[in-house]
Amino acid sequence: MDRDAEAKKILKLVADGRFKMAEHTFVRGNERGISRQQIIHCAEHCIYHKWQDSQETHLFVGYLDISATGGFSAVIRSGVIIVTVFRRRLTRWEKNLVKHKKP
Repeated sequence: MDRDAEAKKILKLVADGRFKMAEHTFVRGNERGISRQQIIHCAEHCIYHKWQDSQETHLFVGYLDISATGGFSAVIRSGVIIVTVFRRRLTRWEKNLVKHKKP
């Protein structure tokens, strides 16, 4: 499976809630105030994704809820989706992507 197809598969599975939060993700989510539902929301409202060579993971950036932005990085290993979550503001480039995607 190529990286783009893998990223789309990850987005679909996470959006459907078909992932488990490892202890590390659960702890990081709690530290950062990010819930499982916000991870699902981010997958449903992903602005863009890209492969990160340095981390060997996919990066997904989007909306955690209607007012918060952030994202998650993820990879599939041995059939399991491994997710790490974060909050951050959108860059100017990312905001422009949102503007161009609106109907």
